[in-house]
Amino acid sequence: QLIETANTNMANDARDAAVTTYIAFLRGINVNGCRVIKMADLRSSLDASSLDINGGVKTWLQTGNVIFQAAASSSSNNPKMMLEEKIQGVIQKCFGFKVPVMVRTLAELQETVARNPLAGKESKRLFFAFLQQRPEKDLLDGMDLVDYSPEKYAVVGDETITNNTNDQSTSSWWCICFYVPNFARYKLDTTLFEKKLKIAATSRNWKTVHKLLELMMAKEELEGAATASSSPRNKSESKKTRTTKQKPPSTTSRTRKGTTDTASITADSPAKNTRTLRKRKIR
Repeated sequence: QLIETANTNMANDARDAAVTTYIAFLRGINVNGCRVIKMADLRSSLDASSLDINGGVKTWLQTGNVIFQAAASSSSNNPKMMLEEKIQGVIQKCFGFKVPVMVRTLAELQETVARNPLAGKESKRLFFAFLQQRPEKDLLDGMDLVDYSPEKYAVVGDETITNNTNDQSTSSWWCICFYVPNFARYKLDTTLFEKKLKIAATSRNWKTVHKLLELMMAKEELEGAATASSSPRNKSESKKTRTTKQKPPSTTSRTRKGTTDTASITADSPAKNTRTLRKRKIR
């Protein structure tokens, strides 16, 4: 009984801790019949690993976009890296292969979109390549030596170091925003970025990124409403309201010329996936 009580208290403490909404981008799954993962199986596996604090992992599309919420961890100074490793481990164990994973917070994804220097371009030809780590300056400079016109790209990102009581917490996010005017002939894609910058990356189109933002905000609002309604104070006030029948109160960018994952343009392009998007519903 004491053990059960302790486990219950630990679970309650985790829920009371600061909860962050995350998106995990998986690289290169369900492409041409390779590394196939059914989203229902992925959600089930991740829920079983307690990835989401409320057991409510969500996915969107078959390209591997996982939305979840997790409490702040006191055991890691890089919680996003810890979450990436956890997701990779679950996929390796349950599906038998390794998949690169890039995790972003809701705030980071919002800032990525807000700082996109190519926002004035035609939206259906805009893409975001999410990088697993900060690119090296000399490798970025090397990309400048090639003219990718009429395609264009810009690197945006940030790195924040927060001094905690016992350690430093590092959070970084890096993304390449790029514009591809001709889907039939293009140079810029995820494969090129990975080759030139020597880091893992995965791309999503403009429409998908904005839809994911919408879903993340909806999940965060739902969690906030649930937390507020479940607090002891609110429960007491709700009980009092029902008893007395009272009325409720009224209510660092770097712009460059000319670069997308070939699979990303094929699988994630709005021009080729309009029918799929209409049929797909989040679960």
